[in-house]
Amino acid sequence: MEATIASAVAAWIEVGKRSRLRTSGQSMAPLLREGWMVLVEHGRENIRRGDVIAYRAGERVVVHRVVRFLADGGLLTKGDGRSGFDPPVVPAQIIGRVVSVITPWGSINLMAPWCRVGQSLLGWASHVAERMRALWSH
Repeated sequence: MEATIASAVAAWIEVGKRSRLRTSGQSMAPLLREGWMVLVEHGRENIRRGDVIAYRAGERVVVHRVVRFLADGGLLTKGDGRSGFDPPVVPAQIIGRVVSVITPWGSINLMAPWCRVGQSLLGWASHVAERMRALWSH
């Protein structure tokens, strides 16, 4: 099963510019729910703080929000429903950014201007919250 997942991800990246992934878990609640689909635009270009991206973590694909860009070209991400950061994501792990969420009731275009502003604010808020937590824990 693990080899199948890795080869499927490799095929998605090679075959086209976009792919659909089914979500699992609750780490991105309330934006994403178990079983919903996301449309991922492949590539590392145009990713901004606050964007939701898909990346490889071992044999899994993780869909989390970009909180910070690192000096080495990597990213710091976290799930909206989690309190801590994920391990740093290196550019080679990135599949692409999530451009749409497909729910049972319809689609949410994450590239719409109102959504981009909201995502940017969420990215900044996550970053500030983590900084404040770090300061208070000392």
